[in-house]
Amino acid sequence: MENNEKLSACTDAGECRACGEENSSDKGGADETVASEREILERLSRILRREETEDSVVKLREETRTTEEDGKTFVDRSERVEIVKVRPKLSDALRAGELLGKHYGMFGEKLEGSIALPLIICGEDELK
Repeated sequence: MENNEKLSACTDAGECRACGEENSSDKGGADETVASEREILERLSRILRREETEDSVVKLREETRTTEEDGKTFVDRSERVEIVKVRPKLSDALRAGELLGKHYGMFGEKLEGSIALPLIICGEDELK
């Protein structure tokens, strides 16, 4: 199933037809104009994998040299503009990975754990 079909299927209220997850428009007052958490995570994942593309304007310059019979050289210069699809830069992919890692808690500063130490009390006879 294409991404466009999947996104349109997930915007309906009720159960999502594409992925089977419950999707309600009553959650937090969200509507179709606001991106859902899932949609944001999917977009960041596509950018991280460099599957997403964007349109970019490129100016192409052409130069043609012609030499006439008398030995004079003429240069004809022309420019044209094209719109091309460009994949995300590596810095954008790195930033998307960083945001996904923060979402999943991969870069936590705190180390959680417990250490069990035996408690030994010495000098009990001196306390009485």
